[in-house]
This record gives sequence, C-alpha cells and structure tokens, in this order.
Amino acid sequence: MKNVLQEQLLKAGLVTEDDVDKANRPARKRPPRGGRKPVERSRGKAAPPKASQEEIDLRKAYAARRAEEKREAARKKAEDEQRRKNRQKVNALIRDNALDHSQGDVEYQFLIGSTIKKIWVTPAQRQALLNGELGVTFLGGKRCLIPASVAEEILALDPKKAIAIVSPEVDDDDGEFAVPDDLIW
Repeated sequence: MKNVLQEQLLKAGLVTEDDVDKANRPARKRPPRGGRKPVERSRGKAAPPKASQEEIDLRKAYAARRAEEKREAARKKAEDEQRRKNRQKVNALIRDNALDHSQGDVEYQFLIGSTIKKIWVTPAQRQALLNGELGVTFLGGKRCLIPASVAEEILALDPKKAIAIVSPEVDDDDGEFAVPDDLIW
C-alpha cells in the first residue's frame, strides 16, 4: 500500500512512479568509510595477537639485556657501598691510632707518588719511622703518624690509600756509595 502523501505528490506531478518505488525499497547498508572498525564484543578475553618467532626472540634479547643491566647496576651499587664502608673504617683507624707529632722539632721527609712531603716529628718518632715501625698517612689533608700494624690494616681495606712506610729491605741503587737513612743534612 502506498503512502497517502506519495499518492498526492504523484498526482500533483512533483514525483515520478520510479521515485515512489525507489523510496519504498529497503535501503542498502553501506560499510562505514574509514574511521574505527566496529568493536566486536565477546564474553571472554580476546586472544592476544600471535607474535612471530623473530619478535619473540627480540623480546627475549631485550629482557636479557635489561636483566644484565640490573645485575650490573646492583653490583656497582654494592661495590660503592663497600668502598664507602671501607673508607669509614680507614678514617676511624687513623683517628683512633694517630700519634701526636705536634711537639716535633726534627723534619722528616717522605715520598708520596713523585712528591716529597715533610712532617715535623720528635727524634724518637723519626727513628721509629726509619725503622719501619711507624708510617705517615693523610686524614682530612693533614699528615698523621700511625703504627705500621695499623698501616697494614688500612692497606688491606683500601690499597689506594697513600701511606709512606720505610720498608725493611734495603734498595741499594748506589751500590758501594750507600748513604745512611739517619743522616741529617
């Protein structure tokens, strides 16, 4: 059955019979243009997209590298922490075992690296330094006298710590023209 309005428009000559038939036909659905795809709803979780073997290998390589970087960072952090604790122990050993040399009236010269340093000590301390019973080190930029046993403990904790100790073995470069260590100029 035709619509009354359509019949009136047809009688008035405003539309043709083809237009009326076209309007009465069911409309075709067009697929949407571009944009988003329609969402399919499912009751369960959607299966993840399958990854290729190359992507899986790449993920494993990245995960292995991340794990290695974490292990390296943890190792470095542990080493830094150990170094800091050793430095605190060394400073405590020097503070607790440093001998007083403020009353020194004899100059003692010692070698640190390639630099000659001086410290004023008493004659008894100078003799102990020459015998290898005492050593000289630094704490807070100041020179400190410490016993040789403490110096060995410090070197065990921190091998890079600057400590001057006379070694008991004699290094004779001059051969027959050896100069005694206790010679005062």
